[in-house]
Amino acid sequence: MEDDVVLLRPLQKEDFIYLLSISLHEPETWKYSWISAAGENGLKKYIEIALTGKKSGKEYPFIVLTKEKMNMLVVHAFMI
Repeated sequence: MEDDVVLLRPLQKEDFIYLLSISLHEPETWKYSWISAAGENGLKKYIEIALTGKKSGKEYPFIVLTKEKMNMLVVHAFMI
């Protein structure tokens, strides 16, 4: 799903690059998350768990990016 400004799509392993800066420099972002993605290792684990949940059909993780600079706006997962 997208418009002229943002792109909403399923989370992919390659999205690590879009999330790394906020994971390293704004760890408080993950304060209320079910699992912290703070730091490089935390982010790798977060993405791995989210994609495993998708594969099992228990959740649907997605990312919202700005189209201009491909900056991450939000990462979320719908739990089933």
